Amino acid sequence: MKHIFLAMAAVSGLAVAAPVGAQPRNDDRSAPQSWQGDQQGTGQLQRRLEASIERGDISRRDVRPLRIQMNQLIQVERQYRRGGLDGWERAALRERSRMLTANISEAELSGNGRNKGGDRR
Repeated sequence: MKHIFLAMAAVSGLAVAAPVGAQPRNDDRSAPQSWQGDQQGTGQLQRRLEASIERGDISRRDVRPLRIQMNQLIQVERQYRRGGLDGWERAALRERSRMLTANISEAELSGNGRNKGGDRR
């Protein structure tokens, strides 16, 4: 009888602990360092920005704000990575990356190659 009681207690303890252990952590600092998912990484985004500037696809007026936004994204990413990325930080980086990507695309469309052959910076 004693063995049955101990077995039942162990099984019920496992039944309670298993769902708790299966819960995803909000603060998953052991997650891979990639926060982008399907978004461009900061390095790739920076290369895209610089290439667009060099080709003259982005007007001189738009270059400085885009570079400032890029540098801010890089700074925030470094700051967040110091202690590891939690879910909120990963989402914030994704949103900043989306905004910068949209701003680069808009600048490329509105720049319309106005600076081709001229001073691009």
